[in-house]
Amino acid sequence: SGGGGGGGFVVLEMGYHGSSSALIDLSSYKFDRGGGRGAPRHVRVVPTPDVRYGKYRVGCDGVESYEQCVQKYVDEVHAAIASLHAANYGVCAFFFEAFMSCAGQLEL
Repeated sequence: SGGGGGGGFVVLEMGYHGSSSALIDLSSYKFDRGGGRGAPRHVRVVPTPDVRYGKYRVGCDGVESYEQCVQKYVDEVHAAIASLHAANYGVCAFFFEAFMSCAGQLEL
């Protein structure tokens, strides 16, 4: 089952995808910061999967293994998709970064 409409997007928090208005709408780095307007209705933001410093970490809040930690991030994506469907949006794309960086510099 899915939303009856189209055009829904799932994006990672603090992701940046470009400077056009359409891409700014998909860039949490732009819309979630000072002066931003928050996520558009057709966009859902999920936490960046980081098992060491992220929202879910191995050894914290009952997360005992890497697999449990990864599953919590997967569950966030499922919840975002369900939220889009509930708002009558289908899922068009999941925008994510293979490597988190800032201005092309990898954060290690």
